[in-house]
Amino acid sequence: MRFPSDNEFKESIIRKDFYHFAKKIYYFQKLENFERKEKVSINEYTIEHIMPQNENLSLAWQKDLGYNYKEIHEKYLHTIGNLTLTGYNSEYGDKPFKEKRDMKGGFKESPLRLNENLRNLESWNESEILKRANALADLSLKIWITPSLDETICNMYKPKIKQL
Repeated sequence: MRFPSDNEFKESIIRKDFYHFAKKIYYFQKLENFERKEKVSINEYTIEHIMPQNENLSLAWQKDLGYNYKEIHEKYLHTIGNLTLTGYNSEYGDKPFKEKRDMKGGFKESPLRLNENLRNLESWNESEILKRANALADLSLKIWITPSLDETICNMYKPKIKQL
């Protein structure tokens, strides 16, 4: 057993299927409330797929995602870069990104820090998903810092090898 390196941890965060991750609510709560004195209760929010789950993507979504939209959809659908929190999940539905951004209660109006970077985007595509995933992974590294222990302390916990 060992702690992963920061790079291993970051890559795991970026690629992980977060939608089916048992601790996703805890994780999003930590991301939302990091370094906040006035904590946000996320119990009223649900997980939103920015790029919708529906595999029959609208023409608007296909255009935003590009010629390889099916591959992008399959690869990033449940990753942290494509997931956020909202109280308007049912209203968002499969709407195009700009509609989700600009509608009443949309990303532009969201009080959540998790949605700040969505306010001024013109489209949602592979590049933006990866940018957001990297930003959230970098924030994760600030929250869950790799412990640094002196080697003498580590040696105290290493298994003792018996001499024959």
